[in-house]
Amino acid sequence: MLGFDEVDSGCCGSGYIEASILCNKLSNVCVDPSKYVFWDSIHPTEKTYHNIFLASLSTIDFIVNN
Repeated sequence: MLGFDEVDSGCCGSGYIEASILCNKLSNVCVDPSKYVFWDSIHPTEKTYHNIFLASLSTIDFIVNN
């Protein structure tokens, strides 16, 4: 899926209950976040945000230029 290896769990923790403060410097974190869709159970990774931006770019350009 768009270059991601892991889509069912987050990079930080299991991806099911870990979010925000529960993912901290003491948490187990994946080696390569770019292979994950989610950082934790609800927040996308930087690569996911980048893909969303690229998918939205033509719409953004259309709105800005019209």
